[in-house]
Amino acid sequence: MSEQKILNIVLSPVVYRGQILLLKRAKEPFKDLWGMPGGKVEFGENIDTAIEREIREETGLPVKFTAVRGLVNETFHDSKTDKIEAQSIIFVCEVHPAHNKHVDSVEGKLAWFKLKDWPKLKKQIIPSDYLMVERFIIRQRQAISVNKVKMLQGREYKISRTDL
Repeated sequence: MSEQKILNIVLSPVVYRGQILLLKRAKEPFKDLWGMPGGKVEFGENIDTAIEREIREETGLPVKFTAVRGLVNETFHDSKTDKIEAQSIIFVCEVHPAHNKHVDSVEGKLAWFKLKDWPKLKKQIIPSDYLMVERFIIRQRQAISVNKVKMLQGREYKISRTDL
């Protein structure tokens, strides 16, 4: 079996005054569907800084990380063979934007939608993004604790910094 890479992804619905900011994807996968802004966690990056960076890059909005609302193991399967083609571990984050003045990016067009209209949007949204927003944001499930540990490796292992 060949070694496959598992992507660590951060996503966040940007919610401001009863509205949610979504991105209409300009590229595959999910071209022309609306979804949450976000992206890959870079090597050495923490979840909080990753989502703040991704939101800023894709929307122009400065945001402050608040919490991880959910964790999703998403696998993509070939529809004919059911073979797993890709896998992502998705950290669904909550962020607070400083304002609602966004800027479209190369990733796609951005638009604000009323949260009260969420059920009407189902067919236009990436299916898993729809479920994640429904479960973790609209139903407001309890946040998941995120802690950081910095390990030093040498002749022995030791912790140099932790918030545990």
